[in-house]
Amino acid sequence: MKISSQKNQYILKKLQTFTLFQSIDFAILETMIPNFHYETCEKDRHPINSTATKDYFYIVISGRIKISRIDIHTGKELTLFLLASGDVFDIVCLLDGQHHDVLTTALDTVEVVYIPNEIILQWLDLHPEFNRSIYPYMGQQMRYLENLATNMTFHDTITRLSRLILHYAKAYEESVEYKVKLINDLSHEELANMIGTVRSVVSRHLSLLHKEKSLETSRKEIIIKDCQKLLKHAKKSQDCLK
Repeated sequence: MKISSQKNQYILKKLQTFTLFQSIDFAILETMIPNFHYETCEKDRHPINSTATKDYFYIVISGRIKISRIDIHTGKELTLFLLASGDVFDIVCLLDGQHHDVLTTALDTVEVVYIPNEIILQWLDLHPEFNRSIYPYMGQQMRYLENLATNMTFHDTITRLSRLILHYAKAYEESVEYKVKLINDLSHEELANMIGTVRSVVSRHLSLLHKEKSLETSRKEIIIKDCQKLLKHAKKSQDCLK
């Protein structure tokens, strides 16, 4: 739907905080706003139609969106990305002009804005600062998929789970504890979908990590209690948290 002037200001303020738009001059960003359409989507619904990705570029304003593929024969699901506020979708469609055959699922009530791909491509030509911002984001997504593929090929499930948790960990100032964001309240089944395994395996590994005091888990929170133990499972160094 078209955005009201009040909603325009809300979207403008949000975009200013997103890494992808922070380098764009406020006056230029303000001229972009009327091109956006705004939508909300309730939890467990599908906020982005995969066929629409061929024509539109989506920006997550609030909430989380799971991007996944499902095997129609087995029902097995693999989560490719977990999008949050400030993330965009879909870079691949922007590059090749084809729709992306994926399933999108809202993990919260989400807000998105979308804009025709042809306008985004024009902005990339007209505004070098926007161009310079989008390339690092593209690289980040490509590196994440590369890590997903190599982890699933070369590492066991407890290594993959430990790496997933560390990926979403945020340091508590000078504390030795780390709080996990974005995936902290996901079900064991959702976590399993992110590392290519099943719920029972994730439950078993989380129980082990809890017993050895690597993690403290509750219904809506995961806290890393002993970083060194978790890093050992992940086969990583302390540098991965910097």
